[in-house]
Formats: sequence, C-alpha cells, structure tokens
Amino acid sequence: MGYQNCCVSSLDLGGGVQFLKKHDYSGSMFLSANIKKDGKEFFQKGRLYNIKGLKIAVFGITDRPPINLPKGVSISRPDSAMKALLPTIKGKADIVIMLTSMDLTKTRSLLKQYPDIDLVISSGAPVPTYVPIKAGKSLIVSSHPKGKSVGIIALTVEKGKVKKYDNKLIMLRDSALNSF
Repeated sequence: MGYQNCCVSSLDLGGGVQFLKKHDYSGSMFLSANIKKDGKEFFQKGRLYNIKGLKIAVFGITDRPPINLPKGVSISRPDSAMKALLPTIKGKADIVIMLTSMDLTKTRSLLKQYPDIDLVISSGAPVPTYVPIKAGKSLIVSSHPKGKSVGIIALTVEKGKVKKYDNKLIMLRDSALNSF
C-alpha cells in the first residue's frame, strides 16, 4: 500500500522527526501544520492538488501529545495552527480536507471555529465511522484503529460544494498469506 499524504501523529514522533523524514521518499508525504523542530517548521503543512479542474487542499493537524516529545520538537495548539493556515488556503481550493490525529470531540470543537473544511479524515477515533459524521457542512470519517481497515470515500462535487458522498470501510485480513 502507498500513501499520497498522511498526518503525523504525536505517537509517530517516538522514532524522532529525522526518522520520519528519512522514510518520506516523496518529500511531501508527511503533513503537519503545527509541528516544529528547533522553532522551525519541519514538515509540509499541506498540499494543493488540481484534479480534473477541481482544486483540493489537503493539510495535517497533529494533536498535542500526552507523551514527552523528542528534544527540540514542539507541537502548537491545533486552533493556533488553523488560524494561521486557513487564510493561506482561502480562495485557492474548491475542497478542503484536513488530516488529523485528534479525537472526535476535539475535531468537532475545532470545526465550529473553522466551518470551511469539507472533509476530515481522522486517525484519532477509537472506533471507525461506517457512516460519516456531519459537523456543520463538514464530514468526518475514520477507519479502524491500528490499520485494520482502509476507508474509501467518494465525493460528488458540484460548483465547489460536496453534493453527495459514498463511504466504505474495507477490512484488511490476512487470508492469503499465513505463517510458514
């Protein structure tokens, strides 16, 4: 499996930020708008895609950790990062997607302040969302914890607005290869 982008969670930092950078072969896979190393941004905040004329902004917001961070690494408050980031996206994207490691309660609270986010893909939910959760005009989805499933969401977009969506979770099972 491969990833186009993924949000760095605070738990991903256990091996250090240099470890993550070393394994980011594209140079832009890991996203976080609020992780700094020695006071400087370390990961890309997000990316802007143009897919068949539809402009899509994808960015990452990392939850503040309950653990000690590696030396020199800091994670700013998600709302502070959003306040700085969203004005730079405004007018450049038809669809805005936030990748996050925040739990559902924090995510919903943040969306009240920033209603222009169309889709939130969360890795912080303890249970998957079989049906996307609506928070204002935003949709929140998550798959099973620890990579037990892959989520697919198809959005129907008209004039820069999500009109319909179809969400599926596919369980990853080890049926083809057993131990040998």
